[in-house]
Amino acid sequence: MSEEPLKAEGDGEDQVDAKVFDQNNDLIQESHEAEFLCYNPSTKSGHTVYTCKGADEQGLWEGERRYNEFFKLHEKLLQGWPGIPVPSLPPKKAIGNKHQQFINERRFYLERFLKKVSAFNFVLNSQEFNIFSRPQGDIDKQLTSMRKPTTPELVEKYRFVLKIEEQMYTPLIKDKLDNQCKEFLHFSKQIVPLLKALVKAIALFSQNKSQCIQDNKNFMAMLDKYEELNLANYVEGNEEKMVFGNKQSEDTENVKEQVAQMCDNLKNPYFNLYHWCKGELLDIEAVTNSLTQRDKIQEKIGKTQKKKISTQGDLENITTGRKTVKTLFKNQNDTGTMVNKIELTDKEIESLQQLHDLLTIYLGETIIPPFKERRLNIYSKIVQQFNVMQINNAHQIASFWSHILQNPNIQNANEEVKTAA
Repeated sequence: MSEEPLKAEGDGEDQVDAKVFDQNNDLIQESHEAEFLCYNPSTKSGHTVYTCKGADEQGLWEGERRYNEFFKLHEKLLQGWPGIPVPSLPPKKAIGNKHQQFINERRFYLERFLKKVSAFNFVLNSQEFNIFSRPQGDIDKQLTSMRKPTTPELVEKYRFVLKIEEQMYTPLIKDKLDNQCKEFLHFSKQIVPLLKALVKAIALFSQNKSQCIQDNKNFMAMLDKYEELNLANYVEGNEEKMVFGNKQSEDTENVKEQVAQMCDNLKNPYFNLYHWCKGELLDIEAVTNSLTQRDKIQEKIGKTQKKKISTQGDLENITTGRKTVKTLFKNQNDTGTMVNKIELTDKEIESLQQLHDLLTIYLGETIIPPFKERRLNIYSKIVQQFNVMQINNAHQIASFWSHILQNPNIQNANEEVKTAA
């Protein structure tokens, strides 16, 4: 009876051969990613912990981390670095998160998160990540205690780490970069459904391919059993006339070893395809989230401007003595507060516009163009890997069956059939 391939207990989006997460997380890996690992999942105090290691400006770091600590870090990075394409995390799961297959999958994508974060040196060496990598107490509590930065603080921080002087860019260039950001968002809405469907399909293909590889062993075992029970009767006990059942022949034992070796050498080319497709989704999601945050800043500018106009209207009504529902209980003593509010609102609008410009320049100039180029490079390499694996698999299978054809009983089969006819 054939072995049924294990299935990873993922996020419900797909069910894939669990062995897909046993391999290293180094598909087209950048040099700066090599030092970041997440491995050895184990249970401590009822929680799954992962041994993590990496490197930053302070040197190497290592320690055990829970998924919730990753989640809190990701949450704080999004809060402290809005508009930066912070790499995506595998989603939370309430039921089935203790299954080994699911733990292996989560480990794989937590490691991928660490590797992708390493591309952003300013994030890797940020206060948020430093709390995670070199904690001085409870990670969750320390991260939770961090306050949300103000808009002027974000502008100052981004100007420094991104090395962008937004005032040096003309309105024409800013509009061009803004269009590039909008085009990417439009593109993502089209490609994400296709990629999700592709992930599901590849997950199924990988299961079928793993079963196909296993079936080589199963088929040979069935032929061996057939010769033992059925063919033995036809040859009247003369094992020399058997193909696989001649126990006196060294070649028979070699064949059994060769089929096992062949199955070990056969590779499932859909594993890398699965990681590529899933990685595409995660990377596009990260950039899309950053663009969405940029758009929210623009929305906030509009809302803040409306508040300013409303306050200006109230101030004018009070100054002219005109009573409205909003100014019914206000008088000249409130005008000073309202003037200050308008001034603060003006400063907030200015800071928000500066932040929006910084992100537009950064995303449109530094993130999106290289992102597209890298997608092309990865796609070419993944197709190349798929072809090489398929060719190697075909060679392994052809070599094995070519050897079987050298068996004298098979070579003489045509002559025996002619004689019988």
